[in-house]
Amino acid sequence: PFRLISPVSKDSIYLSANESLSLKYVLYDKNGTELIKKIITFDANNYSSQHAFFINSQHLRHKTNLELVWLNGLRPTEEKVSEDVQYSSGIISQAKEMEDIQANDPKKTIQRTVYNGKTDWVAIRSKYFISSLITNSNNNSFATLSAKNTQFGQRKQTPLYSASIGFPFDQEEILATLYLGPLDVDYIAKTNSSLDSAMNWGWSIIRPISKGILWFLKFLHNTFKLNYGLVLLLFAVLVRLITGPLT
Repeated sequence: PFRLISPVSKDSIYLSANESLSLKYVLYDKNGTELIKKIITFDANNYSSQHAFFINSQHLRHKTNLELVWLNGLRPTEEKVSEDVQYSSGIISQAKEMEDIQANDPKKTIQRTVYNGKTDWVAIRSKYFISSLITNSNNNSFATLSAKNTQFGQRKQTPLYSASIGFPFDQEEILATLYLGPLDVDYIAKTNSSLDSAMNWGWSIIRPISKGILWFLKFLHNTFKLNYGLVLLLFAVLVRLITGPLT
């Protein structure tokens, strides 16, 4: 329903190096009155895009809350259906505490669930990728998650998650970041949020150790240009040298 008003001369636009691109859209009513203006900014060097909504609250007639929604999940990327189901989930973070849902049963539908409270982010993840809406303002009041099974190729089970962040209906401005990319802590760190907690680091007492090990493996890989197979072998030898005297 939004109309693109930015001048675009090509169907495909390529950004290089540190370039960025902003596109402006407007939602009009049947009389041509501007209801919502939307600006999306893409950056070439990361997986995040910025989304700004400016709402004409005097003319936008609605009786309920406004929601920023990601619908219909993420496309499966894992060949093994069981692993795709195991690692997929819908997640919310409120006050840095997480809640999640998993659609493990192909016959079960998880109805839309509302989580009241200020929300840091909502996310839908698969084994390797994640889509997350991260709020850049403090005016949100709830989040929602839902899930169902959908048909995808010859698969018998493909979980489909939806997530949203809700705002009071009198808002005139909503700002958010959309991270759509790999579950890679280096890229996720650029969002300046707690989104990395969507990755499974183990129990809280183990998380610092897990992150330290990952940093060390990446350091060996990036500094010495070693492939990860050799990095893991070197790490195993190092662990054996350290723990050898203890055994």
